[in-house]
Amino acid sequence: MRALFCTLFGAVFSQRLAVGVGKGDITGPVVQVAMMGYADPRQKSTGYHSRLFARCFWAQNVGEEGFVFCSLDNGMGALRHKRKVIEALEAENISLKMEQLIISGTHTHSGPAGYFEYFTFQIPSAGFIQDTEDSMVEGTVNAIKMAYRDASDQILGLKSFRNIKLNHGQLFDANLNRSPSSYLKNPQSLIDQYPEGDTDKNMTLIGFYDSQSEELVGSFNWFAVHPVAMNKSNTLINGCVKGWPSKMMEYEYGEGFVGAFAATNLGDVSPNTDGHKCHYKGERIPIGAYEGMDCEFEHSLCPVSLPFVGQIFDGYSNQHCYTMGKYNGPLFINDEPNDKHDMKAQTDNISKFQFQKAKDLLSSPMTSIGSTVSYQHRFINMAKWQSAEDPSVKTCTPAMGVPFGAGCTDGHGAMLFEQGVNMDFVNENLEGENWVWFKIRDLLMNVLSTNPPDPSEYECHGQKAVLLPTGWADIPYLWHPHVIELGLYRIGEFFIISVPGEFSTMAGRKIREDLRQEIRKHVDFDPFIVIAGLSNIYTHYITTVEEYNAQRYEAGSVIYGEKTLQAYTEETICMAREMLSGETCGNPTDPPAEPITNLIECLERPGADLDYRHVTEESIMYASPGTILKQPEDLVSFFAAQHEYRITMEVVGANPRNLKGGQDHFWIENADDGSIAFTGNDWETEFLWDWVPKDPSTNMTREKEMEGEEFDKFGIFSGINNFYGTLTGRKFDFEKAILAHQEGKELSEIMEEITYPVDEQPGGIYCPRGGEKSHGSSLVAISLILDSDRRPVNSGNYRMCYRGNKRDYQDNLEFFEVCSRDFTVSYA
Repeated sequence: MRALFCTLFGAVFSQRLAVGVGKGDITGPVVQVAMMGYADPRQKSTGYHSRLFARCFWAQNVGEEGFVFCSLDNGMGALRHKRKVIEALEAENISLKMEQLIISGTHTHSGPAGYFEYFTFQIPSAGFIQDTEDSMVEGTVNAIKMAYRDASDQILGLKSFRNIKLNHGQLFDANLNRSPSSYLKNPQSLIDQYPEGDTDKNMTLIGFYDSQSEELVGSFNWFAVHPVAMNKSNTLINGCVKGWPSKMMEYEYGEGFVGAFAATNLGDVSPNTDGHKCHYKGERIPIGAYEGMDCEFEHSLCPVSLPFVGQIFDGYSNQHCYTMGKYNGPLFINDEPNDKHDMKAQTDNISKFQFQKAKDLLSSPMTSIGSTVSYQHRFINMAKWQSAEDPSVKTCTPAMGVPFGAGCTDGHGAMLFEQGVNMDFVNENLEGENWVWFKIRDLLMNVLSTNPPDPSEYECHGQKAVLLPTGWADIPYLWHPHVIELGLYRIGEFFIISVPGEFSTMAGRKIREDLRQEIRKHVDFDPFIVIAGLSNIYTHYITTVEEYNAQRYEAGSVIYGEKTLQAYTEETICMAREMLSGETCGNPTDPPAEPITNLIECLERPGADLDYRHVTEESIMYASPGTILKQPEDLVSFFAAQHEYRITMEVVGANPRNLKGGQDHFWIENADDGSIAFTGNDWETEFLWDWVPKDPSTNMTREKEMEGEEFDKFGIFSGINNFYGTLTGRKFDFEKAILAHQEGKELSEIMEEITYPVDEQPGGIYCPRGGEKSHGSSLVAISLILDSDRRPVNSGNYRMCYRGNKRDYQDNLEFFEVCSRDFTVSYA
């Protein structure tokens, strides 16, 4: 009925702009799940430091089709997720087409994985994870429904229409280029056009205002910085340097305000502003090296003490080269000295810088933008694209290069691969096509593909030394998308380019400028253009040709080859022509095939929640779920600078994955009146979970250590090897293969020598533990954090409360809540 009235009112309010905003909780499972971003199987969640949200706006001219933009606190957009959202909205009588919806991930590396249908992204997460998808779909749908109702209330006359105002300005000291040698490969004439340096400093912000009262109801902004201030040692779910400033904005402007800090061309942009340094973390420092020395510039290397099998650079490796934050956090925690680097401090400061800049832009004179809403959208087959202007220009079947295996300075991958290794380097230093990893690659592809490629097919990729031919891999199903989405969305003078990956700084500058030049041919204004990165389908990175040929991490992850940027640029320009003049051009294609079904799900399932064996000096007791083992203590503090205090309750809980539907696992209330003081959405809180399995394997710790050792050496190949083992019954011993190759042996003829048998997997294909139930005890710690660098916790009386769902052996759930004693916070 609401939709019908909105259509009827269109004749009355034609060309008026209705803009609605909405927000929904997408957090999902907070324990036992691999995090999306670093692809390290050891980084499994053990709680959360903040919840995750979808933040959306719905924009339309009355009586006409509009579009929806959503910024999600997740790793990136996914095709399967978008399709599920549209299906769920249809069930709620809200009709959106694929082309009307942009789902852009902020790219936090501290959110749950497992929501993709392409197998490459499922390797670190042990397959697809239904709980992650369910929560992400539910929260996104809730945000869009809220935005839709807000917009339709304006059309129905229940609210005033909205005006949009825009501002932009530069923010310094909040980002750093993590591949500066690659950036410098661009033509000097192009570099000279951007005196601000090798990262974009510009923040572009739009604010939504009530047209009558001028009340600000929401703002969305785009600023280039990778949410990796929380490094891969972090195991607490949080939104990193995009989620936190959003929460700051929403706290600042009050209930109902929606403030999104969205992703843009952040590909080579780090928040870790202390630069590229060698950090040995207590290990023996090689002779001639020292802690904190600059990394080698071209390849991001540091000296190592001992050689290892398969080493590319004698005496050097990527394993000690990091970009880290310059902010170290508190000197004291609960009055005890703290000498550990605190990644939360860097996260907090980069978040504050963005938050303050957004506030400054909102409080400065804004530019009103027009009300015309329109969009263009197309699917592109990037495995087969060729330029309509020059058919000799083509993209390639997806593949990953050697530097992808190496990782980057924000989170290195395998020590056996390095950045800056292109085909020229391989030909000159690594035996060319006879390199051992090319031999291993081909042996793997004989099993992972129903149509293994001839190595000559990789020539399309030019300087990329193809390490992982994902576009040919199709067992158990496709490893990478062939068909992608691009979109161009307009509100007045403001344009959003929706792209399915991470543009480098210069690649982003080039596509924006090329689009600006095209738009200026059709209009009498200078457009404001932003890139909405990581939207709808994930395709890794996009760089300039010069950066691509240098083959650092970002370039090695340009899966469709060196012409990727040209393809995206040409198709975007064609969308602009079609939008502004009706001219059609380019090479669009049909949407991807129907969603992949029968996805592999290997994550262990929650089992029975058992009593916890609690050992004290006096006794051993078995405490049932809901038993408080440690009560929070009172705190009297002088709140000295660079001090942090933690007040903690420990309780026997239940597996947090039992609690669904966006419910928070705890809250802290004012003891005097019962009002909520803090939740899991506040920086001042932390939820930490520890698990004691019923039947701990004596080999479990060693298995985990071995898994970590394999990842450090071989990166994603360790996970691929596990999958290969489930298909063939044997796994590679990569070090034996390397040594055998050095001895001149043909690997394909000595498979028995360079592989070893693996135990039969109880759950079948790729499931190390068969997706079996895990029975055990949960110990939960809930903390209230008082930090001198954050807003102060008010003096007063508080209590901590926990909620859980206890599961029995028959999968019956029993809901319970428990609260602590009252405790006091006061300041001397």
